[in-house]
Amino acid sequence: MRQEVERCRGEFQALLSQSKVAPEVEVLVKSLLTLLSLLLAIFLEKSTKKTSKNSSIPPSQTAKDESAPAESESHKKERKENDELFSNARTKKTTTVSKVSICTGCGSDISTMRVAGYEERTLIDIVFEKTVNTVRAEVKGVPSASVREPT
Repeated sequence: MRQEVERCRGEFQALLSQSKVAPEVEVLVKSLLTLLSLLLAIFLEKSTKKTSKNSSIPPSQTAKDESAPAESESHKKERKENDELFSNARTKKTTTVSKVSICTGCGSDISTMRVAGYEERTLIDIVFEKTVNTVRAEVKGVPSASVREPT
């Protein structure tokens, strides 16, 4: 991949030396080549260690994968993040509260009632930085209604 980028860079330099490229295009292509080189440096620097799963090395001769959760932890609903994997990343977190105003069980106005608790759902997008958006839904309900009310 790096060789292909360098080949493209060389061809572009040849076109520049022949004055076949407009100045605006030159700035754009140079910026894109720089960005592409940066992406390659970030994503291709990591190398995969040889383990019993991806090579012929027997399991007794490979180190245990510390980043993977133990089997007892792998099916838990809420797993803790291993922030060591993201030591060079920035994390932007936002929390939005979704307010409940009408009971779907009986249709009563419950906007002035005290919040009994919250339910959370988290969406994680990783785009050169990890963005965590959390929506908190209020949990309320009319005592005589049979349904608890998250939104």
